[in-house]
Amino acid sequence: MTRDARLHDTETPNDDPGSIGQWLLENIRTTLSDMPELSRWPEVRRLIDRPVRPGSRPTWNYPATACAAVGAPPKAVLPAAVAVFCSLYSIHLVDDMLDDDPGGLFHELGTGTVANLALALQGAAGKALAAPGVSPERQAWMQEGLGQMTMATALGQDLDAKDPEGEDGYWRVVRLKTPPLFSFALYCGAVLGGADRDLAEAVGGFGNELGDIVQVNDDLHDAMERPAAADWGREWTNLPILYARSADHGDRNEFLDLMQGNLDAPGALERAQEILVSSGAVSYCAYRIIGAYRSAKERLNALDLVNPAAIEELLDHHIRPLERLFAALGVEEPERLFAE
Repeated sequence: MTRDARLHDTETPNDDPGSIGQWLLENIRTTLSDMPELSRWPEVRRLIDRPVRPGSRPTWNYPATACAAVGAPPKAVLPAAVAVFCSLYSIHLVDDMLDDDPGGLFHELGTGTVANLALALQGAAGKALAAPGVSPERQAWMQEGLGQMTMATALGQDLDAKDPEGEDGYWRVVRLKTPPLFSFALYCGAVLGGADRDLAEAVGGFGNELGDIVQVNDDLHDAMERPAAADWGREWTNLPILYARSADHGDRNEFLDLMQGNLDAPGALERAQEILVSSGAVSYCAYRIIGAYRSAKERLNALDLVNPAAIEELLDHHIRPLERLFAALGVEEPERLFAE
């Protein structure tokens, strides 16, 4: 039985994001396992079979969201989901090496093997987009998007490795590293859903706000995590830490002293995190997240989509970490802050 026949024999998912996500993941793995070059590479099999955290919303699900938004069934987006999956894993493999991440696969397999895995996954992403049944014109649109996303992300990773100083440098890196993959995923989903190029690009544009929301939420999580996350050692790459060390507030000198000292000392991290709250760093991050959310909602309301609720649900999913943080800090009725 051919790969395409197996996919058509697979039960079509319902509209539940969890069901769609599971269906996509199973068929992504099947598609990659059937590529001859990858099928003979045991490390690839190990990589693609990594478990996915329950309840998460992986980026390779975004094409299905965009496809639903333009009124097409999620099964149409498998080529884009495969490409996003491969791109995401390729980016993570390289990023772990650049950051010398203790959990990076390169520690076990070696930098050479992991570098080659990342290259192979980039190739697999391009191959996946050249799918039977997709018109040459739409294939070309997506291949162009893949190239633009890959170059932007690589530039962002290079700038990030150089620790750009200041908030302007922070946002330049963030907008090169995070939103391009989100935008590519949404754009390809709309393309495969039958949208014209202008509409597909408009749908892809929501990746910009999503990228800001996800990145700043991640920064807040890392800054408030215990024990101290690696971000405390690279303060220019974490927005709340960058704010607390740069803004003019009464505890700034104490904060700088804590950062220059040992955050593993009793009470040091806890005090630094208290200053993140009292200095306005957490509030500033919330302001940026809420601003991105409102901007996306305004654009969504102005866009003529068959099913705008699909995009709205994705936005709401990614705003929930901030709502949970508000609840933990005792902020009442945070939903009012998100009102348009």
